[in-house]
Amino acid sequence: MNESVFMQVTMDAGLRARFQQAAARERRPATQVLQALMREYVARHSGAGEALDAAGADRDLDEMAQRQQGWHCCPFGTG
Repeated sequence: MNESVFMQVTMDAGLRARFQQAAARERRPATQVLQALMREYVARHSGAGEALDAAGADRDLDEMAQRQQGWHCCPFGTG
């Protein structure tokens, strides 16, 4: 990424608390989860020729999907 920016949003306090708790259960900073969600949104809503600009963004999304589905290791014991 070229630079860091500060983003302020208005949301329900309960949603914010539940989001932070969910991120904490995954042992991930909330900012990391938000960035992955934003990358996924941009990828889905970008033109067909545009690629993600963050290196490793696909890997982050794969890891997030695996955590959401409860895949913590290879079922064959090799991972």
